[in-house]
Amino acid sequence: MRVPAIVYWKNHLDSEKNSNYMSVSDVMPTILSLINAEIPKDVEGVNSWSSILNPQQETTHDIYVRGHKQESLIHKPWKIIRTRHKDNSPATYQLYNIDLDPEEKDNKIDEETSILAKMKILLQGQFIKDDKTVNVELK
Repeated sequence: MRVPAIVYWKNHLDSEKNSNYMSVSDVMPTILSLINAEIPKDVEGVNSWSSILNPQQETTHDIYVRGHKQESLIHKPWKIIRTRHKDNSPATYQLYNIDLDPEEKDNKIDEETSILAKMKILLQGQFIKDDKTVNVELK
């Protein structure tokens, strides 16, 4: 999910490197804010213009991504991935410090138990917001 991007706007942005995180779901609310349009309440992303404009200002919002059997949450610098299973066995988790390990090679699941507990709560908080037709029970 980590993909570099280039944001260019002649005479509006400096060419300074920006290491802030942004989700594709943040693009629409960011553009809508730039044209002074109303951002619909049910839009999942956030206006990220201030972190684009000021690279030193760290992104503070979480990035949540869901699939059919997996969900992940980035709460900088941590990323948790939950995999649910069709055979009703317990979900499995992965935990990475993506600032230090951007390739997600060093799963910290056994070493960072307090961070894991916090990340599970944050992930579940996002998951329960999903439309119930999206998160159908796995059987």
